[in-house]
Amino acid sequence: MESILAKYNSQLKLNSSRILKKIEWIKKLNGNQSKSSELEQFSTKSEAVNKEIENFTDILKNVLS
Repeated sequence: MESILAKYNSQLKLNSSRILKKIEWIKKLNGNQSKSSELEQFSTKSEAVNKEIENFTDILKNVLS
């Protein structure tokens, strides 16, 4: 179970990293401040989700131990 959890956690981190890189790329291309603000909010929410996933992963690891 722990190895499955680690696999999904690493995949989530990889996908999140890809999303954040694309957001940064779009922000550089986009000169419109309102769109950049929306992307920044999405980026912030995405990072918050990542932290929650990490917390949940830690809890599950503790339960499995």
